[in-house]
Amino acid sequence: MTFLERSRWEGEIFTAGGWVAGSGGEYDAVEPATGNTLARVGAATADDVHKAAESVAQAQREWAALPYDRRAEVLRRAAQLFVEHEDDIHDWLIRKSGAIRPFAQFQTRGVAAEECNEAAALAAHPYGELLRSNRPRLSMARRLPAGGPG
Repeated sequence: MTFLERSRWEGEIFTAGGWVAGSGGEYDAVEPATGNTLARVGAATADDVHKAAESVAQAQREWAALPYDRRAEVLRRAAQLFVEHEDDIHDWLIRKSGAIRPFAQFQTRGVAAEECNEAAALAAHPYGELLRSNRPRLSMARRLPAGGPG
């Protein structure tokens, strides 16, 4: 089974409970270059989005409560997965967005994997130590959830 195996997600949306049918049915994801259907994907309704936002708010609180070394471990694993499965990801980026292979490669290694690793470094500095510059930077543990005070 590949990393992006269609049987895992086709016709569904992802929620805190995993992959489920969206309340809005399904629709075709179309390859712009050919007009061919890439896959059937789930459609979320406003109620699905509201439930997802509530789940994400709770998940963010749980994430913030994790020790910084555990958050860093998760982020480093995410970076590793981008690299391990980059060929699958490249093919989807090329087909879905019309990206050329070098740009798809940049998106996975140069952006996604590197951002995860940089975020892991932030999570590993619980008191906002200096990273690449001389200006202080808050760790991920100190950021407020969306919609919070400030």
